[in-house]
Amino acid sequence: MLGVRVKAVGVLAVLVASSACFTYQPVEIADLRPELEVRARVSAQFAEETAEFIGREERLLEGIVESTNGEGLMLLVPVVTAFERRGGSLNQRLTIPRSHLLEVELKERDNTRTALVVGVVAAIGGGILIQQLTSDERASTDPIRDPPDEDWIIRIPIRIGW
Repeated sequence: MLGVRVKAVGVLAVLVASSACFTYQPVEIADLRPELEVRARVSAQFAEETAEFIGREERLLEGIVESTNGEGLMLLVPVVTAFERRGGSLNQRLTIPRSHLLEVELKERDNTRTALVVGVVAAIGGGILIQQLTSDERASTDPIRDPPDEDWIIRIPIRIGW
């Protein structure tokens, strides 16, 4: 019986992990405004040129729109540094010329997926809680006994000289 429960929880955990709360929708550069979260696909040449500035060579850059103009897109992207590994994060402003910008996608929260993830997590947590509260197997096979008093005493010798 326990094996079936473990498998069911495993399947539900995989479903929760594989679902995402965000989706990306293609968008035109003219429709972008500052502070929107986007994902930009750039040319291989641009990715290679900017790898030195952002700490990695990536053709798919996620960031926040700083500004747009006729020449391209200014994006605030996270930078990989030793500082980031210690809990902080730094960002770099990148101006991506239109000639190197292949595609821009807008990051949007999918409310249906988010509700589904929250519901599955609540169901798993509630099921585990109910199982733990109603389980009589442990009580019948492993009675809880009070330890002898001497197991609770910790003696620390202290001498104070006057």
